[in-house]
Amino acid sequence: MRVSEPNSKLLTIVIPVHKMAFRLGNLENTLRSAASVMDKTNFVIIHDKGDSATYPQLIALQRIFSFELFEVEYGSPGLARNEGMKRSNSEWICFWDSDDIGNVEEVVNSIIECPREKAVIIGEYEIIKFNEHVASGNLKKRVNSLKHVMINPGIWRMAFRSSTLGDARFIKGRMGEDQAFLATLNMREGDVFYTRRHFYKYFIGDPQQLTSNRDSILEINSAMEKVQEILKLGNQIEDYVYIIWARLLLTSIKKDRKSTRLNSSHEWISRMPSSA
Repeated sequence: MRVSEPNSKLLTIVIPVHKMAFRLGNLENTLRSAASVMDKTNFVIIHDKGDSATYPQLIALQRIFSFELFEVEYGSPGLARNEGMKRSNSEWICFWDSDDIGNVEEVVNSIIECPREKAVIIGEYEIIKFNEHVASGNLKKRVNSLKHVMINPGIWRMAFRSSTLGDARFIKGRMGEDQAFLATLNMREGDVFYTRRHFYKYFIGDPQQLTSNRDSILEINSAMEKVQEILKLGNQIEDYVYIIWARLLLTSIKKDRKSTRLNSSHEWISRMPSSA
């Protein structure tokens, strides 16, 4: 991963917002978690112009909390994150979602603890069932290798040193775009600082989430094809952990046929080269 000169602030958090009217409670909790570290933190919220209902509520939040708000016609979370990257002025950057809850103070403390030679910080997380606010299972266990991370390679549990991102960008898409982004980074064990600090609460089961939308889930196939192309270009496809992540992700979708009806995943997986 290429290293260049760091930027001025410590942390920027990029959050796309689309069709979140009357559902900004988790975003508010995320903003509140930065209260003690606002001098080190910058929020860049990218709001889709096509979503007029949410905009007044974001303006109301902006009167209470400090964040930069940009209206952009982006059409997908990936393109919104690219816009946020362009507007970041920090040494580190995170990519979060507006329907989850991040803990900014914990991320900032991890950055302070991180050795200078590390390019990525990976923290711990909880998965929360929608409307229950109860952790589902033992999901706080410590990770200390990329093989452990592949169980849930969510980009929301990671912080990236901005100077190492180079020309990495997100692809257009609603699902799997973060995995294609990770594949372009050529991330290795030596790049990663693992922390036991809890970065994130990831909510599942909301019928309005993209992960509950059959059409958006079908986009994972094309995103994972892109991951495969990226890895081939870098001659990494035989030994790189992302090919395993893609296999696990599509396998888990296939098991949930009742909700997704995604029957093509087995065929796609069978065409993937072995990583053994």
